[in-house]
Formats: sequence, C-alpha cells, structure tokens
Amino acid sequence: MNKLALIFGMIALLLLAACQITVQQPTDQQPNTINVNGNAQFKANPDEATILVRVETNGTNAKEAQDKNSIAMEAVQKALKRAGVDASEMETMNYNIYQNLVWDYKEQRQIDMGFKASHTLKVATKKLDMAGEYIQIAIDNGATNLDSVSFSLSKAAEKDAKDEALRQAVKDARGKADALADGLDLSIKRVVSVSINEYNVIPFYRGGAEMMMAKADMGAPAPPIAPQEIDITASVQVVFEIA
Repeated sequence: MNKLALIFGMIALLLLAACQITVQQPTDQQPNTINVNGNAQFKANPDEATILVRVETNGTNAKEAQDKNSIAMEAVQKALKRAGVDASEMETMNYNIYQNLVWDYKEQRQIDMGFKASHTLKVATKKLDMAGEYIQIAIDNGATNLDSVSFSLSKAAEKDAKDEALRQAVKDARGKADALADGLDLSIKRVVSVSINEYNVIPFYRGGAEMMMAKADMGAPAPPIAPQEIDITASVQVVFEIA
C-alpha cells in the first residue's frame, strides 16, 4: 500500500505541474514612428588635379624597348620639374614590358613586332591652372599618350564636403518628418535612429584622346583645361518617434 500511495502521489504531482499556467507580464507598447529618407546634393570646387601620361616605346628586344622608354620618361620628368612640378607630385602608376604580337587578319596568324615598354606617370598637383601646361610639356618632351586628367577634392576638402552633405541630408529628413506629422495632426517627439544610406563624391574626369591632338603641332599652345565643379550627394535614413 505504501508503494501504491507513493506512486499515486507522484502521478498527482506530475498532473499538477502539467496544469500550471505561466502568466507573462505585458511588454511595453512600441512607440509610433515614421521612417524618412533625407537627401542632399550640391557642387564643390575641386582643389586637386591628377594627370596620367604614358610613354610607350618599341624595340627588337626587351632591353631596347626598356632603354628607349627610360630615356623618354626621364626627359618628361625633367621637363615637368623645370616647370615647377615637385618630385613628390610624380609617381609611377604602371610599368610594363611585353612582347608585341599583332594579329594579321589576312594571314590569320600572329606577327611578332618585337617588344613594347609602357610607363604610366601620375602627376598630382594643386595648381589647377597649370594642368594644361603640364600636359603640353609632357607631350612635347616624349609622352606618347595622355590617358586622363581629373579634378577632385583633397582629403581635408572632402571631409568638409561630407560633413556639409550629411548636415543638409538630416535637415531634409527633419523637414519631411515635420510635414508628415503636421498633416497627421501629430508632433515629433525624438529621433529613434539615424543611418547613412550613401555618400558620393563624383570627380570631374576627362579622357585624353582629344587632347593628344595638340601633339600634331609642337608649337601649339597648351590645351585649355578648365576644372568643373564636383557633384556631392548624400542620403540618410532617420526614424522619428511621433505622438
């Protein structure tokens, strides 16, 4: 009997535990919010110019192509230094020596044209009004290609532009939020969260093909290179609590 009583007691406890109901405390009510995108777009004046010029030379072998290239590039750099470009403002962006194989469509085979050496020089300057002059000097002293010229913002100027773009984007978001709340007879209580969707600085870029025409006449004046304004854009997402 004692064993049976013990067994029935345990069964009763298990049934009681299974029938217990857990009561949870109600959670705080979620606040009413509105999600608004804010945008900014304006233009800024560039303060840096970047010029990419290239020297390409041919040779019957790799050494001949390299030697010719070294002589030509040295002449380009010396001429730019005489014009006021500091050595720290010039750097090699690409250097390559390769076998110059040309496909002959008539004979349907590759023709060995020797070797080609290619050296791309980057010239970065804050003297924006000298960009055209530097290009002409490089061409007149041995540069065979002008790959590009671009105008951009320095790191300090870009930081200032970014700060201003984000300020304007946030103000745009707040203006939209106020208009929505007013239309709904509500008011903005506080900012719940802010996130940056995107921020872009779009530099002015120009290819070099059309400017190489100046090489046809070595006595021609330097090509006019007028820097254009840079587009700055920013977008933010702001969540506001409304009441």
